[in-house]
Amino acid sequence: MNLITIVKPMLERAIICDHCLGRQFALLGTGLENSERGMHLRNACILDAHRVLKKSSEMQDDETIMNQNIMKTQAMAGSSIASRLLERLSIPMERASKKPATPNAKRIIETVDCIICRGIFSSKVLLDLIDDAIDITNEMEFSTMLVGTRISPIFLEREEEFRVLHGLKWGESFKSHFNRFIGRELTFRIGKDVDFSRPDIVFIFNISDKDSINISVQVNPYFIYGRYKKNIRGIPQTHWPHKACNGKGCEECDNTGKQYQQSVEELIAKPVIEETRAGSIKFHGAGRE
Repeated sequence: MNLITIVKPMLERAIICDHCLGRQFALLGTGLENSERGMHLRNACILDAHRVLKKSSEMQDDETIMNQNIMKTQAMAGSSIASRLLERLSIPMERASKKPATPNAKRIIETVDCIICRGIFSSKVLLDLIDDAIDITNEMEFSTMLVGTRISPIFLEREEEFRVLHGLKWGESFKSHFNRFIGRELTFRIGKDVDFSRPDIVFIFNISDKDSINISVQVNPYFIYGRYKKNIRGIPQTHWPHKACNGKGCEECDNTGKQYQQSVEELIAKPVIEETRAGSIKFHGAGRE
């Protein structure tokens, strides 16, 4: 079974964008974007459908009907090639395309009707998300970054059903494709490096649908290492809660909740919190006297 035989049934009834079509075969071939892979597969199937219909467009056997359906569905998805071939073959369309086809056969097909992503992988949605992410970090200082995604299970279930139906086993996941595309564009636009092990910040894209994508930024903690010399007694390394009240505050501790009024931890924490605008710190003092 060749790829055309596998892909044509996928295109007979389902409207699918080039990103999601190409993703199903991401493990086949190198040096191609998934959207380009999808475009080439779609066009090859349309041309093969044309081959069949040139011989038998007047017949009503199963093969002819399937190839007519492929042409019609792809014209509705926005394929200029399919639209023009339907006209030449005098095959009527049941309904007009929601997205008029353009003369450019090399245009990547992006549609809100995509059975899998529902338009999330359209250029407008992706570029708007990148602009929003850049705006969020305008006043942040960081050197490395990473992109993560939380996606509604509906998308994953829909794609899994599609893959099982068509016996697909060469695909890249929704999350992987999204993270790679957004991450690559973000690093290029803001001039930062990707760090997969310990990034300074992580962009989290929370996806419900194409019109409901929220972006949050996870700022990973600083690790500060240093040494100090304590010249007087009576200052513990870490904060001690008052023994009598267990840190809740009482008359004996003057309602401070402290066994000692100062500690190395607190002396170091204050300027660090002010400088980094952190909410809190965790102090580990190595080597107790």
